[in-house]
Amino acid sequence: MSNIKKNNAFNINIKDIVRLEDINIKNSFSDIESLKFLDDPDLFKMNVDLHCKYVPNNFLFLDGKLQFFSKKICGRCLEEFEHILSLDFTEDLKFSDSDTFINIESLINENYWLNVPYVYVCKDDCKGLCDICGTNLNKKQCSCDKEKKSYFFKDIFDKINKN
Repeated sequence: MSNIKKNNAFNINIKDIVRLEDINIKNSFSDIESLKFLDDPDLFKMNVDLHCKYVPNNFLFLDGKLQFFSKKICGRCLEEFEHILSLDFTEDLKFSDSDTFINIESLINENYWLNVPYVYVCKDDCKGLCDICGTNLNKKQCSCDKEKKSYFFKDIFDKINKN
């Protein structure tokens, strides 16, 4: 059973939860409009699997999982890949008797941005690019002398800095 209001997918109807005592919200969002609040242009899908439970004295307990799917560029090899961020989501919310809905967009947004990696890596054992010639070492080995001190990227940055 879902209590998701049509005009905002992240509004939780408090009266439904108080009446039923708990509700499960399980949904998948892949339209850009529903994901816009996260402000990540690479995000193309989000799965929500939450259990909402009413606790007496106007408390709402949310517990479940969120999954975010995006296309990212690996920070080591510069290849595009699909990144999946899976989060456990737990929140305790207080509401007043006059509240009709609780919007959890800001909570999802906060949890998302607090858990995105600083650098995206396509796989844990990504070999990255050769420092000298720039070859993607995941695809093929190069024959560069690793002891050589003239690095490909260093030469590029030196040329940029001279201009």
